[in-house]
Amino acid sequence: MGTLKLNNVTAITESGGTVVLDSAVQDNITRLGTVTAGAIGSTVQVEDFAKDGWYCTIEAVTRYTSGSIIDFPGIQHLGSALTESAGVITIGTAGWYSVGCKVHNNNISTDWAELKTRKNSTYIPGAKIYWESDSEENTAYYENSNMVMVECAVNDTIDMYGQGWFYGDTGNNQHAMSAFWGWRIGK
Repeated sequence: MGTLKLNNVTAITESGGTVVLDSAVQDNITRLGTVTAGAIGSTVQVEDFAKDGWYCTIEAVTRYTSGSIIDFPGIQHLGSALTESAGVITIGTAGWYSVGCKVHNNNISTDWAELKTRKNSTYIPGAKIYWESDSEENTAYYENSNMVMVECAVNDTIDMYGQGWFYGDTGNNQHAMSAFWGWRIGK
């Protein structure tokens, strides 16, 4: 374990396999009980982000002129418990997911965009991206994002639905400015 420091003050050290609480810290702690078995932190569960997460981008400038499922075909990561088809993510492990989207306008000063995060084709309240460009003010570049937590069962679907003219980068996803992502954060 080594040494644990809190605010640059040594709080816990390990000496010969024994964990020792620093006396200065010990004097400031009210003892609530004694750990008699197990290991501190043994019940902490870290979710498998690689298995239950995704990160997809828009590869080329893409325009949706009417309400559609937005496809993010640049799959940077797709966990082994998930499937993706034309922008729709199918969940493979039940639990709570953090889902986000970021989109960037493609320099069209008279355009607007509206996207909604959906679960099983139903809009998740509060999970919406919207902007309207103003050609008189010459404000052509817009970028917006959202994040939402949603509880999912196995085979639930998540997608972004809407319309707009979105920036992508053909052949170089490192420059893609529109993305859709999510990961399981707990049971």
